[in-house]
Amino acid sequence: MANLFKALFIGVLIGALNLVLSHFALVRIDQTGTFYGDALAAAAAVFLTGLGALSGILLHLSQRRFSRALTALLTALVILLVAALQLRSSLSPAAFELVGGPYGVVAIVLGLLVWTIAAICLASAAHLLRPGGGPWGWSLALAKRFLTSKRREATVSVITLISVLGVAMGVSAMIIVLSVMSGFASDLKSKILGANPHLIVFRYGHDFTDYDTLAKGLDTIEGVDSVVPFLYSEVMITSPSNLSGAVLRGVRESDLPRMGKLKDSLRDGQFDYLAKPETIPDPLDRYRKMLDDMRQEEAPAARLVDAGPVPMAGDSEPNAADDDFLDVESSDDEVSSGENGVVTPGIVIGSEMAKALHAEVGTVVQVVNPLGELGPTGPVPKARTFKVAAVFHTGFYEYDAKFAYVALSQAQSFLDAPGRITGLELRVDAVEEVAQIRKTVMGQLHDGAYYTRDWMDANRPLFQALRLEKIVMFLILCAVVLVASLNIITALVMVVLERGKEIAILKSIGATDRGIMRVFVSYGVAVGLAGTLAGSALGVGVCALIERFGVNLDATVYYIDRLPVELRGAEVAVVVIAAMVLCFLAALYPAWHASRLRPVEGLRYD
Repeated sequence: MANLFKALFIGVLIGALNLVLSHFALVRIDQTGTFYGDALAAAAAVFLTGLGALSGILLHLSQRRFSRALTALLTALVILLVAALQLRSSLSPAAFELVGGPYGVVAIVLGLLVWTIAAICLASAAHLLRPGGGPWGWSLALAKRFLTSKRREATVSVITLISVLGVAMGVSAMIIVLSVMSGFASDLKSKILGANPHLIVFRYGHDFTDYDTLAKGLDTIEGVDSVVPFLYSEVMITSPSNLSGAVLRGVRESDLPRMGKLKDSLRDGQFDYLAKPETIPDPLDRYRKMLDDMRQEEAPAARLVDAGPVPMAGDSEPNAADDDFLDVESSDDEVSSGENGVVTPGIVIGSEMAKALHAEVGTVVQVVNPLGELGPTGPVPKARTFKVAAVFHTGFYEYDAKFAYVALSQAQSFLDAPGRITGLELRVDAVEEVAQIRKTVMGQLHDGAYYTRDWMDANRPLFQALRLEKIVMFLILCAVVLVASLNIITALVMVVLERGKEIAILKSIGATDRGIMRVFVSYGVAVGLAGTLAGSALGVGVCALIERFGVNLDATVYYIDRLPVELRGAEVAVVVIAAMVLCFLAALYPAWHASRLRPVEGLRYD
């Protein structure tokens, strides 16, 4: 009973110590805003690993028996679980994403799992490294002899080989899957950040009219690359052959080249056409040129057969079909220039929208605002004619299919919002530091009439889902490595049974329990190390081949046409460490069982 109370007391002490340190660290991280999103999760994982290591050392120093150490560990675990459930409601959204939110249960379980594994590993390592078990030389020599011996242990050797192959396949699968998912997340993040603003400033309830002075002030903040005022509205865009819902954004013509990757994504046309819409080329010009080229190619052949004179592009008597064709072009010129000198304004649309509308540069489209002027029966839709000035292609389907840009003055006139904007788009140099820049921006907006939204908030559900999917896949593949490590347990148990006489003799001549444990732990670690190294080489090689030659995807189903791969050294290191830890844990029980073998039992059944 005294031992039980001692174990409970040690567990409460360890749990309370971890609770105080965790609360202090999470509050500090939350207040500073240094870590955010993935960085916060990584920082928490490292911190929990450190706490687990500290707890394992305390367990080793305070508890000599396995049963008391297990009781203390479970007590501390229960205390941390209750504390984590209470702590999740007292943190801000940044930390709440890690220990709360829709994935709070998963985050808490994973955190406690990391802490428990770290505690067990450190306690076991401290036990094995503690003086008193004799030198490591003979332990390693015996482990090597057991691995390489071919006497009577053909079955054990086969199981050992299967264990190595299982660990190798699990490690390689983890590296490949994590690299593909990291590549997918990076590609998606790149497209989102390239097409969308990093930070948006809105105004509560009032007309946003004083934006020029505010934009100049925000543009001076360190880390801010550009500040662009914009006007936002949902509209309908129609062409002679189709229609499409769209998000109309009015921006100043000079700001379009400053809006992320939009300036590098033009497929056709120019942004300058928005400022000078009268210079937008007519789509019939290219067809006229094609017709002229065809006539010039057909003319020599016609002369060879003496088919009579062939009218050229400059002849005054074209045929009837050409006459009708040119009449259409002339009619379109009247729409563009107008009889009274009115010029049709330009509009920039995405490639997917252009495909849906069957439009190209110079095509005339109608933009319909469903919330127009108020009439006797309700809002009367308002329509205005625009001419396609440019077509962009970012590679992000939703953006290319929904967004359209016009000049800010045209948008204000069309939407009946003179001098007003919806908000300010900010782009920053380092997107991972947007939380810090957001705090600086809010500090400069003194009157409290403004609020902000960054790209992490706007896309939080998407990236949370990707992060959770990545974690689940990692755990599933860890289970594969765990299954392979069970083969290590089987192999070690069979080695213990086969080597019972040798173990008994070693204990008879003075070998300690800790020394015997070192032999079999070394055996298991050697098997895990061989499998991990082979699997790492295989996984890195496959990723390199995929990146070099590529794997094509159906672009009509996926928004990308190639399988993205991003091999990260940190993730490879995590996989290697996780595999070695699992193999180490798998070797503990057979080693402990071997150390508990009494000499008389080992010699009795020989």
